[in-house]
Amino acid sequence: MKQTSGLKTPGSYNTATIRDLLSASFSDEEFIAFCYDHFREVNDGFASGMPFRQKMQVLIEHCANRNRLDDLLELMRAINPNQYARFEPDLYVPAVSPSAALRRLPWLRPRYAVLLAGLLAAALGAGIWAWTRPTRSDWTPPPVCQPVEVVHVGLAPLSGCAPAVGKQLADTWQAGTGRVQVVAVDQAGRPVPSTDTPSSLDLVVTGGCPEGDTNRVALTYALVAKRTPDELYTPPRIVFTDTLEPAARLGQALISYQRGDPEAAVNYFSALPLAPEAREPALLAANSLLLAGRYDEAVAAFEKMTLSPATATWDAAYYNLGLTRLNRYLLKPEGAPQAGLDTFERAAGLARQGADPQIELMANVGKALLNDIAGNWSEADASCRAALSLNARSVWPYVCRLRHTFQYHARVSTAGPLPAGDIEQWLNEAERLDPDFVWTHYFRGIWHLRRDERQAAAAAFEKFYQGMHDRACLRTDQEALSNAGQFITGPTR
Repeated sequence: MKQTSGLKTPGSYNTATIRDLLSASFSDEEFIAFCYDHFREVNDGFASGMPFRQKMQVLIEHCANRNRLDDLLELMRAINPNQYARFEPDLYVPAVSPSAALRRLPWLRPRYAVLLAGLLAAALGAGIWAWTRPTRSDWTPPPVCQPVEVVHVGLAPLSGCAPAVGKQLADTWQAGTGRVQVVAVDQAGRPVPSTDTPSSLDLVVTGGCPEGDTNRVALTYALVAKRTPDELYTPPRIVFTDTLEPAARLGQALISYQRGDPEAAVNYFSALPLAPEAREPALLAANSLLLAGRYDEAVAAFEKMTLSPATATWDAAYYNLGLTRLNRYLLKPEGAPQAGLDTFERAAGLARQGADPQIELMANVGKALLNDIAGNWSEADASCRAALSLNARSVWPYVCRLRHTFQYHARVSTAGPLPAGDIEQWLNEAERLDPDFVWTHYFRGIWHLRRDERQAAAAAFEKFYQGMHDRACLRTDQEALSNAGQFITGPTR
């Protein structure tokens, strides 16, 4: 591999960090110009309406396949040295020996001792097994953390509106970013049978024109599919009344959100003037910033919501703010995680007042992870137990107990052997409650690894991969996928 002056020789490249560097350095238009100037053949292959994230992936794959990632990074350092310096520490995954790998396991580094579902990535990490021998060298990882190819939108007849109103909405959505199929549904959101009716819908829009006013629409957008991390709160529906243009633009933002393309969603939300009482669209706009990895902007957006009279007591806003602070702390561990703990505690308190046990449960799961990161083992255990007391039929308390137990026994030398009976019980209960929950597959794989059951671990990790298809991911999700993939195929050298 070519050695470029000033750049380290990597064992392998951290493509997730390279993607973050590109995203932080360019707008969509700037990225197209960059590719035109430096990677003309990549630019020529961009399809009309291709999402920004997909364009970045095309460039990264092009450079990786031609041993030109060093060239790309050298260009980035020259064009945007500030952003390059920000991401440089994580651009490479050094090639290490098994003994060095053992010392670097993620559970020994609080920065990567991540939590909740998508953040459970480094609870045990790949382990030393990933650095010894591949389990299945012929395995090709399926595409993960990528936008879905087509978004299916159900649009009901809009009562009191001229037929042209529905047609204008459909035409606007189908002309936006990515492929969109708009199909007819009834007022209950059920598809009207036809030859091209999709098997499932991602977004359903119902409503009409209030009092026959064709200049305004009152619409309900139901977010049917979920392609965001399981721990992130997403409102199931949005009620929105405004003129036709902002209603259409909100639909574009929600289509991008449902597609799993947070950068496009950010662009649409930023062009949408929102009234202070429009709390659900504001929350989704902040969620999009989080999913795009723009943590400082996401924190600012959620903090603005907690200061607004319309949303100052909304437990979901505090919970997602806590989740965002946690992600930012994991990537930039400056100071103590106390701000995140305080935010989760505030979310739990508001949830108790508002009789919202699910937000209270998830806030306790968040507190458990942050306490694990800080080494507050008894507090972490208490938070997991509090989550279980709130709802023993939710998968989350069992995942919380698994993550905490693995963390504690990995980092505390006097902890003794792992409680095999408890771990089996928690895994079995989680699988009974939700057989398809991705993080149960991940921890089942970890448990197989601890018992050196390599083929069973590989099968569990493959299920984990399959569950991460067609969804937006946090950076820690991608690290968990990388860990699982390296165990199956062996490390990239």
